[in-house]
Amino acid sequence: MSMERDYITHDTHPRSITALGCSPARREIFIGFEDGTVKSIEVDTGSLVQTYTEHRGWITQFLFWPKTKLLLCSSNDSIISMIGAGGNIMDRIFVGTPIYSMYLNTKKDEIIFGIADGIQFHKIKDTKEGFSHYIDPKPSSILREHDDIVRCLVVLDSRIYSTGYDGALVIYDCHFTGRESAVRIFKNSKAHDAGISCLSVEKDSIENTVWVFTGSFDKTIKVWTGEGKIVHKFEGFVTGITGLCYVPKNKTLNCVAGTSNAFIFDPKSGEDVTDFIDTFVQETKGHHNLQLLKYLNDYNIMLASTSRRQLIVYRYNPSGCLTSLKCKQTLDSVCFTSKVPILIFTGDTNGQVAKWEQKQSNQLVYLSENLLKSELVTKESSRIQGQAKQNTQKNDNNNESNLSFYSNKQKSDLYANIKKTNIVLKLLYVESLDYILAACEDASIYVYCFDEEAVKILKNMKFSDENAKIEEKNFNYYKEYLKSVDVANGDDLDETNFEFVEEAKTEEGDSVTNRVAGYVLKKILCEHTSCVTSLVVIDRPDLYPNKFLLSAGWDRRVCIWDLDKLRLFDLFRNKNVNNFEEVELASDGNILDMCYCPKMNYFAHASTDSMCYVRKFSTYGSEMVLVNTLQGHFSEVNCIRWIENKALWVTGGEDGTVRIWVICNEK
Repeated sequence: MSMERDYITHDTHPRSITALGCSPARREIFIGFEDGTVKSIEVDTGSLVQTYTEHRGWITQFLFWPKTKLLLCSSNDSIISMIGAGGNIMDRIFVGTPIYSMYLNTKKDEIIFGIADGIQFHKIKDTKEGFSHYIDPKPSSILREHDDIVRCLVVLDSRIYSTGYDGALVIYDCHFTGRESAVRIFKNSKAHDAGISCLSVEKDSIENTVWVFTGSFDKTIKVWTGEGKIVHKFEGFVTGITGLCYVPKNKTLNCVAGTSNAFIFDPKSGEDVTDFIDTFVQETKGHHNLQLLKYLNDYNIMLASTSRRQLIVYRYNPSGCLTSLKCKQTLDSVCFTSKVPILIFTGDTNGQVAKWEQKQSNQLVYLSENLLKSELVTKESSRIQGQAKQNTQKNDNNNESNLSFYSNKQKSDLYANIKKTNIVLKLLYVESLDYILAACEDASIYVYCFDEEAVKILKNMKFSDENAKIEEKNFNYYKEYLKSVDVANGDDLDETNFEFVEEAKTEEGDSVTNRVAGYVLKKILCEHTSCVTSLVVIDRPDLYPNKFLLSAGWDRRVCIWDLDKLRLFDLFRNKNVNNFEEVELASDGNILDMCYCPKMNYFAHASTDSMCYVRKFSTYGSEMVLVNTLQGHFSEVNCIRWIENKALWVTGGEDGTVRIWVICNEK
């Protein structure tokens, strides 16, 4: 759901672009220049189709007349030219005054022109019968409410909106007007401190609201209601506003102000969402300035002109990126919660886990927060490195009862794999426990949970002064918001009598308090001797009383963790191996990925030895028997997934293939 660059047309003409338009009847984009030249190009390819030289002044605007399939072209040479569906000039009308803007009012069979000091009405007919032209050259009425050029005109329903270089915003009613073509119902002579260069009026059919957007040379953009009341004001631009358009598909306002980058705003919340939408990300690297913007509803495309006389076409992609979250470091893992409001967690190459939460007022904006790390990290990391160093100095005299048994050479190799960096290789969110599990390159698994101390403080918080009462109000507002979301999820609602259970209310309040308190590092699980690449949660209350975590990595070992107590429960051990050095090795190569099959209580892990191993899960490592091997890849197998409704294993490898495996026997 985003606007993405489709193509760019270079060197359209030696003179600057002054107007953009489109003819749906010909499927062509029309470009007007300051020397009066008009060029048409194909919508899909941008190839030049035809050139027109009917005018001797600036092309000010294009307007498509659907009933006659004519494209009207206005200029400051006082002439209106009409291009037919066949590409020929069908009519030329001399109005007698420079025309700076125009709009059709088909309900009253009129066309409105913006002139030097007001707006001018002309009668129209879809045929030339009774007229020598489609447009009567003689004006039916003139309203002089402006003191300067009327640069923008829009007709919506029974309202006419006009803005000009005098900085005024005028609204007319053209429905119940008697003999007059329109009657002024609102005028703001000082809508802007300088001339208004851009105007867009849009109607939200869902909320039944009208938005009026104005951009001015005073370096501001203002959002008004349909009655002329100001809602938002955007400022801080380097130069005056040269173009703006509203994109109804994602409900954003795009604007340019003579710079290489464009700005995107959410008109409802009034927030700047430029950093979250990548529509103009390529333009920020260019050496041209964007000047004009126009959105074409017929094709869901947006046109942008540049200072180098280029035309850039952006096309709406319904499968495109909705919002983009910018991080300072490279990301290697991501996970999210299943309940709304959705929380997204990211892990980067610096070992930092960040939480992203969608703002209540805007679906495009996410607030980020780095999860806290206490002194536990430093202490545990030092202990891990010290323990790993001691392991390399052990002799082969260890007895059989030890959980870990490697030769000196193997231990030395594994210790060498422990890097000083702490890249987060795998993130997993445990919904039932609200745990965030981060498997890292330093052979550790970091467990984040709600900050218990902060939760206690919030529960016992007492507000006394005025500022604290405001904080309490905001806190309670956020709690009510999360509660309403939980009700929408149906988690705490008793559907039999549609009443809340008292215990559910208490748990709900605790959940909201936990969410407000935030996450903090609680435990570091240390048993692996190299990078941890795979995490799988086994949550089967019908089979096991506790929740278990399976972890695996480059050391080729599979660890079983008790998540309820956050401790090591057991290790995989191969009973069929007599060599104690290999009794804990689950594969011949490093384990890169792992997944769980609840239907058969199997888990499978992909390895660098070009194979995938399918084992039966058990809380005791010696009972994890091998039930199948998936062999067919010609290189490392990087990932494996189980499709529950199809009963299939899906694997992908370094050989560039995705393989689908059918399970024949279910034992």
